[in-house]
Amino acid sequence: MKRIISIVSVMLLLLSGMTVYAQEIPQDNDGDSGVVQVEQLLEVDVVNGTERIVDLPETATYSMVADTAASEMILERSIIGTDERTKVTNTTTSPYYAIAYLSITMEDGGTFRGTGFMISPNTMLTAGHCLKSSTSKAKSVTVYPGRNGTSKPITANMTKYYVDTKYTGSEADWDYGIIVLDSNIGNTTGWFGLHGTSGSSIGTTNITVTGYPGDLAGYYMWTCGGTVSNITTNRFKHTADTAGGESGSPTYFYNSSYGNQVVGIHTHAGNYSRRITTTLVNWLKDNGYAS
Repeated sequence: MKRIISIVSVMLLLLSGMTVYAQEIPQDNDGDSGVVQVEQLLEVDVVNGTERIVDLPETATYSMVADTAASEMILERSIIGTDERTKVTNTTTSPYYAIAYLSITMEDGGTFRGTGFMISPNTMLTAGHCLKSSTSKAKSVTVYPGRNGTSKPITANMTKYYVDTKYTGSEADWDYGIIVLDSNIGNTTGWFGLHGTSGSSIGTTNITVTGYPGDLAGYYMWTCGGTVSNITTNRFKHTADTAGGESGSPTYFYNSSYGNQVVGIHTHAGNYSRRITTTLVNWLKDNGYAS
């Protein structure tokens, strides 16, 4: 039997020595009820100190090609069976270079760690609780893609972020965040494709979660495969081993035609990931945050 710890990771594609960027796989729409759920995002510009609300309308679906653990604090975890995580030794190869260690400072002075992953040259996804709590919001985030202990191959800083307006610090269904960076590091790291879905399927039964757990010594990247179950409108459960610090990790699978495809954002012990929905993919593409 597998185990269950808590929280997960990010991705890209390397072929014949060249960085190849994963493309979007055709979207799934498995018998959705047709009821459109209106979503809104809180946009926080940390450079200019402004905030505003933006809509996430459900537009025509694109269907073409294509924990935060405080500093060194370890989140509570539970393990069933053997811990099957493996350490990533070469973090600057695909898809690992597109996964980043996040160093987070909140407005109230709290410092945290998390994981995020690239989805375009200057945009990444993470867990909402890496950016907002019930009492504070992120003041700054420094991004270290492919971090391997003390080695930090490339660095960027957050200029703006988005969290769902329904997320106030504990709502698991809305626990996702979008980070806009001050440079196009994705042109170096590559990025994941987004596999947006709706309905009762996420398009795969086998996934991988890769990120920066806080229960293992140092600032190293670890990865683990697992299977999917308990799919709901906004979340799904998986069996990949995780721990605190992996919040915001990509939950992904590999497709021979489209590359590494993210279907969820690891967020909670249990283990649960927030689904990549068609609504989110449409908004990201319409606003130039995903290609």
